[in-house]
Amino acid sequence: MRCELPSDLPKLGHRPYIQGGSIFNGILDACDRSFGPTWLQDAVISSFKLERESVANGKFVLSDVKMASVEPNATFVARSPSKRIFVDYFDEGRPVRQEPYDEESYYRVVQLGSKLEGSFTFPAGRPREDFMRAVVGANKRIHQETTRFAAPLTRIQFLYLTGLDANCIVRSSQEYEVRIHNVSAQERGAEVWTMNHVNVRARNFSAQLRICYRAARQTS
Repeated sequence: MRCELPSDLPKLGHRPYIQGGSIFNGILDACDRSFGPTWLQDAVISSFKLERESVANGKFVLSDVKMASVEPNATFVARSPSKRIFVDYFDEGRPVRQEPYDEESYYRVVQLGSKLEGSFTFPAGRPREDFMRAVVGANKRIHQETTRFAAPLTRIQFLYLTGLDANCIVRSSQEYEVRIHNVSAQERGAEVWTMNHVNVRARNFSAQLRICYRAARQTS
């Protein structure tokens, strides 16, 4: 099985690029159209990776076998007891709309540590796409506030995530308590690469994922 679907992704706020969370949510919608609304039940999203920056719309290529695509902008792999799903996203330069974006409306930060750690409450009653926007935004905020490195971090970019239990998406109408702490940080010259562990707790389930960022030390 292989199919292609056009993307309809926005640029959020004043960003000149398409945020990784928007691409992720676009992939979920494309999978709904291809596999039906129950495909996320009992699924784990093994990985979602931003390979290259995207500034315009294009297409999603979906398959049930691993593809040998040339330079996709993003890749996605999910597995469940009954299937595996592979999606590649390609920016083809098609028009993109600008969408208002109040980043902090997706999470309420209740604690920020100084060492790449923090926690927030994800409000109940939100649509599923808000979960990834909340996690991506809160991680960015944590990077902005850390004093772990010799200088503040700037150009903070979400790169990839691994091991996301799809319960976090399927049950996003619930209130979640989300705790984030750093697993590793590599200082590569002027850049810092981080891996954070994200623990999600709700009334009747708990789940986790890991999320990787790249940032630059601010220079005066």
